[in-house]
Amino acid sequence: MERNSMNRIRLFIYLFLFTLVLGTCLYVSFGKESKIQDFPVPFFANYINDDNPKDLKYSSSGFLYWLTLRVNGWKENYHEGELKVFEKNNREVLVFQPPGEKAIYLFENFK
Repeated sequence: MERNSMNRIRLFIYLFLFTLVLGTCLYVSFGKESKIQDFPVPFFANYINDDNPKDLKYSSSGFLYWLTLRVNGWKENYHEGELKVFEKNNREVLVFQPPGEKAIYLFENFK
Protein backbone atom coordinates (compact mmCIF):
# COMPACT_ATOMS: atom_id res chain seq x y z
CA MET A 1 0.00 0.00 0.00
CA GLU A 2 2.83 2.40 0.85
CA ARG A 3 4.57 1.70 -2.45
CA ASN A 4 1.42 2.55 -4.41
CA SER A 5 1.07 5.94 -2.70
CA MET A 6 4.75 6.75 -3.39
CA ASN A 7 4.20 5.98 -7.08
CA ARG A 8 1.19 8.33 -7.14
CA ILE A 9 3.18 11.12 -5.49
CA ARG A 10 6.05 10.60 -7.93
CA LEU A 11 3.62 10.62 -10.88
CA PHE A 12 2.02 13.84 -9.61
CA ILE A 13 5.44 15.51 -9.27
CA TYR A 14 6.46 14.46 -12.80
CA LEU A 15 3.18 15.70 -14.29
CA PHE A 16 3.49 18.99 -12.43
CA LEU A 17 7.07 19.55 -13.64
CA PHE A 18 6.16 18.58 -17.20
CA THR A 19 3.22 21.01 -17.19
CA LEU A 20 5.40 23.78 -15.75
CA VAL A 21 8.13 23.31 -18.38
CA LEU A 22 5.63 23.02 -21.24
CA GLY A 23 3.72 26.10 -20.10
CA THR A 24 6.91 28.13 -19.84
CA CYS A 25 8.03 27.06 -23.33
CA LEU A 26 4.67 27.93 -24.84
CA TYR A 27 4.51 31.31 -23.10
CA VAL A 28 7.99 32.26 -24.24
CA SER A 29 7.51 30.97 -27.79
CA PHE A 30 4.36 32.99 -28.51
CA GLY A 31 6.47 36.10 -29.02
CA LYS A 32 5.69 39.79 -28.98
CA GLU A 33 4.69 42.28 -31.65
CA SER A 34 7.33 43.75 -33.94
CA LYS A 35 7.41 47.15 -35.65
CA ILE A 36 5.39 45.49 -38.42
CA GLN A 37 1.81 45.48 -37.21
CA ASP A 38 0.49 42.05 -36.16
CA PHE A 39 3.78 40.28 -36.95
CA PRO A 40 5.38 38.56 -33.94
CA VAL A 41 9.07 38.37 -33.10
CA PRO A 42 10.65 36.05 -30.53
CA PHE A 43 9.81 36.89 -26.91
CA PHE A 44 13.39 37.77 -25.94
CA ALA A 45 14.26 39.53 -29.22
CA ASN A 46 15.39 43.14 -29.08
CA TYR A 47 15.07 45.72 -31.83
CA ILE A 48 18.52 46.78 -33.08
CA ASN A 49 18.99 50.30 -34.45
CA ASP A 50 21.42 50.50 -37.34
CA ASP A 51 22.40 52.95 -40.11
CA ASN A 52 19.38 52.15 -42.27
CA PRO A 53 16.11 53.07 -40.50
CA LYS A 54 14.15 50.89 -42.93
CA ASP A 55 15.94 47.79 -41.63
CA LEU A 56 13.92 46.04 -38.97
CA LYS A 57 16.64 44.01 -37.30
CA TYR A 58 15.98 41.94 -34.18
CA SER A 59 18.45 40.03 -32.06
CA SER A 60 17.91 36.32 -31.48
CA SER A 61 15.94 33.96 -33.64
CA GLY A 62 14.23 32.51 -30.58
CA PHE A 63 13.00 29.10 -29.57
CA LEU A 64 10.17 27.73 -31.72
CA TYR A 65 9.91 31.00 -33.65
CA TRP A 66 8.54 29.43 -36.82
CA LEU A 67 5.82 27.70 -34.80
CA THR A 68 4.94 31.07 -33.26
CA LEU A 69 4.32 32.51 -36.72
CA ARG A 70 2.02 29.63 -37.65
CA VAL A 71 0.07 29.92 -34.40
CA ASN A 72 -0.46 33.63 -35.13
CA GLY A 73 -1.90 32.82 -38.56
CA TRP A 74 1.12 33.55 -40.77
CA LYS A 75 1.51 31.00 -43.55
CA GLU A 76 4.91 30.34 -45.13
CA ASN A 77 4.52 31.22 -48.79
CA TYR A 78 8.05 30.88 -50.10
CA HIS A 79 11.38 29.65 -48.80
CA GLU A 80 14.81 29.89 -50.40
CA GLY A 81 17.99 29.60 -48.35
CA GLU A 82 17.83 32.00 -45.43
CA LEU A 83 14.85 33.93 -46.83
CA LYS A 84 11.29 33.04 -45.90
CA VAL A 85 8.16 34.85 -47.02
CA PHE A 86 5.07 34.73 -44.81
CA GLU A 87 1.55 35.77 -45.79
CA LYS A 88 -1.55 36.69 -43.81
CA ASN A 89 -4.63 38.69 -44.82
CA ASN A 90 -3.15 39.68 -48.19
CA ARG A 91 0.05 40.99 -46.53
CA GLU A 92 3.56 39.62 -47.01
CA VAL A 93 6.51 39.82 -44.65
CA LEU A 94 10.00 38.72 -45.66
CA VAL A 95 12.13 37.22 -42.87
CA PHE A 96 15.84 36.96 -43.52
CA GLN A 97 18.26 35.27 -41.13
CA PRO A 98 21.87 35.52 -42.36
CA PRO A 99 23.93 32.36 -41.85
CA GLY A 100 25.91 32.32 -38.64
CA GLU A 101 24.10 35.36 -37.26
CA LYS A 102 21.70 35.38 -34.30
CA ALA A 103 19.56 38.11 -35.84
CA ILE A 104 16.54 38.33 -38.11
CA TYR A 105 15.63 41.07 -40.57
CA LEU A 106 12.00 41.84 -41.37
CA PHE A 107 10.73 43.57 -44.50
CA GLU A 108 7.09 44.18 -45.33
CA ASN A 109 6.29 43.57 -48.97
CA PHE A 110 3.32 45.68 -50.07
CA LYS A 111 1.16 44.04 -52.70
